[in-house]
Order: sequence, then structure tokens, then C-alpha cells
Amino acid sequence: MNPLHKLLAAATLALFALLLPVAQAQVRPTPTPADTADDERLRRILLAVAAQPLNAAPFLERRISPLYASPLELRGTLSFKPPGTIEKRTTSPIREVLTITAETLTIDPGTGTPPTVMKMDTQGQLSGYVLGLRAILTGDDKLLRQVFDARLSGNFDAWKLQLTPRGPQPRRGIRQILVSGAGAQLRQIDTTELNGDQIEMAISAR
Repeated sequence: MNPLHKLLAAATLALFALLLPVAQAQVRPTPTPADTADDERLRRILLAVAAQPLNAAPFLERRISPLYASPLELRGTLSFKPPGTIEKRTTSPIREVLTITAETLTIDPGTGTPPTVMKMDTQGQLSGYVLGLRAILTGDDKLLRQVFDARLSGNFDAWKLQLTPRGPQPRRGIRQILVSGAGAQLRQIDTTELNGDQIEMAISAR
């Protein structure tokens, strides 16, 4: 499995440092009262999520691609350790630990062989994905909007956040991320890649 899929799945986070070089700054129109209300709702939700960091939350991940005869399912736990470490521990059908910090992505296959360590600043658009995930988990709405156009729908008890990367689309990478939750609980992170592949991660409360 290539590092692109591994990192997209880690977010998964999910989720959400080194900044992806952001495309030219875009001038936002003067906010309307509705825009201001949406900003306040997003800020409230992100602060609530940040107040309850993921701690070995069970996940079920489905990877959907023409390369697979049927969706590939992975199970494990997802954790976020402030101020910015994401750990995805896969337990089935393989054993693997992904650890993401602001500087590095470490893949430990759990076979006794040395872990693979990659610098985040060499991962192109993927560093932007991680930055967005870290922004969600730390409650930083301004940082999130630096990398993504964010559209919030629903209410505090049942919300959805649609994230579209800013700037020109590369040939490979992310088309859209859909994050959903209930109050302070992250429930689902769905990632659609430009090639049509999808990663669906359901996160359970612990």
C-alpha cells in the first residue's frame, strides 16, 4: 500500500505543522450576518472537539477502489495527543502503527523491522491534509480555512463539515473531505481522491 493511501487513511485522520504551500491568497467578500453565524457555529464545534481529544477511539475504515474486488476493511484505534501528534494503530487485518507529527510521518509495520520515517515537507498536498486534520483536532478554525474551503451544515448535535482544498487541483491528491459528528464527538471522516478512490472511516465513542 503506497504512502499516499496510508497518510490519507490516517486521518482519519480523520483527520486534521508544516503548511502546505497555499495558493495565492484569496480575498474573501465582506461577510454577511449568515456568514458570521456560520463562522461562530464552526468555531463552537471545533472548540468542543478539541476539548475531548481522541484517546484510542475504535475505528472501522473502508477503502473503495477499482483496484479492490470488494471494499478493503481495516480496524484499529485512533488517538490525538496534544499539541499535535496523531496515532493510527491498525490491528486487523494487519498490524501497523502510523504516527504523524508536524515534522514526520512514521510507519511501523510491527514486524520487528525498523520503522519508515518520512519528512512531512516532502509529502506535497498530503501535508495540507494533515494540517487540516490537526486544525480540527486542536479547534483552530483560522488554520483550517487557510488550507480548505469549509462549508458547515446541520446543527451542533448533528453536523457535517465539507472541506475542499484551496488552490489549483494537482493531478493526484484530495478532491474533498467530509467530516461529520455529534457535538464534541467525531463520528465519520470520508475522503474522496481525485482518481475517484474513497476512504470511509467511522469512529466510535470510547
